[in-house]
Amino acid sequence: MMVKILYKPSVEVYMLAGQTPSMVDATTRTLLFAIAMSSVTAMSPSDCKQLLRSKREDLLKSYRSCFEECLLSIGWMTTQNIVILQSVTLYLVWHPRTLCRRII
Repeated sequence: MMVKILYKPSVEVYMLAGQTPSMVDATTRTLLFAIAMSSVTAMSPSDCKQLLRSKREDLLKSYRSCFEECLLSIGWMTTQNIVILQSVTLYLVWHPRTLCRRII
């Protein structure tokens, strides 16, 4: 079953805002790191090395760490913010259970 999680026009605005880190709040950063983790997860190790010039494992660790820090800083367990809920959904869908156990 496939479910649309993100609304493209909204995400485009967030992605453009992400080019100027000082303009990005914790909620948007959380979504951007979730998208980055999902993208890297979908890439092969050789693609990561060639396109991003880093090891896939290193990128996943880094993005996951930043994602989790953002989640903790915004109090994700009690939020009703749709962007945070989208971020957590991406995290849960794209990552192996071993990664999710740390956050749930």
